[in-house]
Amino acid sequence: RESLDYSFFMNTEVLIVGAGPTGLMMACQLLRYGVKFRILDKQQDRAHESRAFAIQAKSMEIFQNLGVVDEFFKLARSNVDFAFFINGKKQIEIKFKYFKHQNTPFPSVYFLPQTETERILIEFLEKKGIYIERQKELITFTQDIKYVQATIKDNIVGSIEKINCAYIIGCDGAHSSIRHTLHFTFEGNAYPQIFNLVDANIEWPYSRNKFLFFLGKDGVFVHIPLTEKISRIMLAKRAAQTEEKLSTPNLIELEHLASLLTQVPVKLVNPIWISQFRLHHRGVTKYYQHRAFLAGDAAHIHSPAGGQGMNTGIQDVTNLAWKLALVLKKATSVKLLDTYETERHPVGKILLKTTDQFFYLLTANGFFISKLKNWLLPFVISFLFSKKNLEKRLFWFMSQLNIHYAKNQFNYDISEKPHQVFKGGPRPGYRAPNAPANSSSLFELLGLKPFNILCFKTKQEQTDQLIKKITAFIKNYQDWAQVHVFVLSPANKILFKRYGVVSSAIYVVRPDGYVGFRINSDNYLFLDEYLKNLFK
Repeated sequence: RESLDYSFFMNTEVLIVGAGPTGLMMACQLLRYGVKFRILDKQQDRAHESRAFAIQAKSMEIFQNLGVVDEFFKLARSNVDFAFFINGKKQIEIKFKYFKHQNTPFPSVYFLPQTETERILIEFLEKKGIYIERQKELITFTQDIKYVQATIKDNIVGSIEKINCAYIIGCDGAHSSIRHTLHFTFEGNAYPQIFNLVDANIEWPYSRNKFLFFLGKDGVFVHIPLTEKISRIMLAKRAAQTEEKLSTPNLIELEHLASLLTQVPVKLVNPIWISQFRLHHRGVTKYYQHRAFLAGDAAHIHSPAGGQGMNTGIQDVTNLAWKLALVLKKATSVKLLDTYETERHPVGKILLKTTDQFFYLLTANGFFISKLKNWLLPFVISFLFSKKNLEKRLFWFMSQLNIHYAKNQFNYDISEKPHQVFKGGPRPGYRAPNAPANSSSLFELLGLKPFNILCFKTKQEQTDQLIKKITAFIKNYQDWAQVHVFVLSPANKILFKRYGVVSSAIYVVRPDGYVGFRINSDNYLFLDEYLKNLFK
């Protein structure tokens, strides 16, 4: 894998296969960095079913960085209360409005049908002159040290096209053709339960503006408010009661099952989508091979517990896109691409493990499990949510704000004058928190350029010479990096506290919102060394 210029016979720099939320986000990110790409999908149109519905805080931060978050704010439902029932009796109620974590502008779970998420991202691309190549599918591809050659079939006219590109990205879902071509195993299994899904108006004794979870001896029922009028209903019998073959029940049968599981009368009116399926939990052991990468459902699929799937795919490509862009545009070492797997693969593994364990606890059959659910689980839930710190931890897990990466040659810090306060600030590989900054907010400033250099000083007169020196050595990549100066003041007090700064410090925030480098002094020579490692 060499960083050589083969552009003279390239059709494009990157080929994105799949135009769901993961592929669309990959396109949006590459567009931001000026990378040439094509995006194709074998479907005739975008999804028109709700499918994924939960947007977590970290994804909203990514949307803000792209400049599209206002569209999501207009449509998404937030601060939706949650209630948990066991055998028809309410055990606990959680009000999301109490999750006021001030270092994110998005202290909630946001509910929006996937079809709307895709529409917003597609319109963002089309305004920039980028269009999805519909009804085109990948037949196969080959790759070597120089480039990738993909064979594409146009299913409208039946023609075959050869596309040469530097990299190919598999955002093509659970049945990924790229994963099959790479011969990657997709380890895991299917859950035994058969799930029924309905999007409809619901008439029942409970509020339709709450996220309600019913667990009982007969199965599981979940109610999610998608829009002002439409609810997402998911219901399943216990594993031992399911049939071997899928056979979609009619609406009357679904209403009967819903009433059985909730122990109240349920009527489903004007359904717009009815589906039946089995869920899988599977993952690959490798996220890439040479010039071919996997992201989203092509790399990991799991239970919908916690609304993590779509959000994880969005974060996969947000991590990968800027690294591809640096290798293509700045001739950065291809070792940077290795960090996509070392950073994102552990996240996928943990997600598969935690969602699988939680899902099994809630749906498995058996004497011990049933006793645990009926007697111990209510106590455990009440205990967890009576503890504010544990409540906060749950939100941070769901929101994906707690994800962090290990140190590597592109993620490290220098401690010249170590002190305890600085250790409490965000370390390299950890998410950069938001805070009021210079009469604005830090996140609003971070959207100006991909890389952001944060310079902290206690006095204004100390900054002029430092800024001149830093500006001088970033002149060759001013299109990529922005310098921000923060002087200790009442307006910046919270910012200094959240970043653990007592006197002087320098941080570098990566394009995906994570800290890439920090030093607890104003020694800009170490910053110069770090940036030269990125911008060859």
